[in-house]
Amino acid sequence: MGSMASPMDNSRPGKITKHLVELGQGSPDALSLLAPLVYDHLHHLASGQMRGERSAHTLQPTALVNEAFLRLGSNLPADVRSRAQFYALAARMMRSILVDHARARATEKRGGGAALPLTKPGSISSPTKDLDLESVLDVHRTLERIAARDPQVARLLEMRFFAGMTAEEAAAALEISVHTVRHDLRLGQAWLKKELMQ
Repeated sequence: MGSMASPMDNSRPGKITKHLVELGQGSPDALSLLAPLVYDHLHHLASGQMRGERSAHTLQPTALVNEAFLRLGSNLPADVRSRAQFYALAARMMRSILVDHARARATEKRGGGAALPLTKPGSISSPTKDLDLESVLDVHRTLERIAARDPQVARLLEMRFFAGMTAEEAAAALEISVHTVRHDLRLGQAWLKKELMQ
């Protein structure tokens, strides 16, 4: 596995794009052809999210990947035509799955201290750190409030925290400049930190 600093597989971008286009056009074989090209990267992302968890945790990286891939396969918009866009959408799916899981566990445990990891809000480039279930939900709710203020900033924070995407990868996914991504991430992190400390 590569490092979180450069997680995308650069060896097969043409094939990934080809199958994404075919999937968007309704090809019945595209999903099965796409799966082996993106599965390792999705598992890498999931492993980063789950790093530090107990081995007996109810949500394992493979389960997170499988659920994300099923949701992506059945809900992929036709305009997703690049791997950067695909992995950005994967970030959203993983966020949704982790939040659903956190809500279920919080209800079950009443905030009993089980942890789900996210990237530490204090640093764009920091490694993944564990946050407890309530913190996962707090980050999710805060991102929703930030989205009401600035949807692009919220989307970039989502890509960074839930998929470990670099500024370059996020820029490619949203078709904006790397400078804009870095500026918006700094702004978003300041908002996120302020909101979470209240």
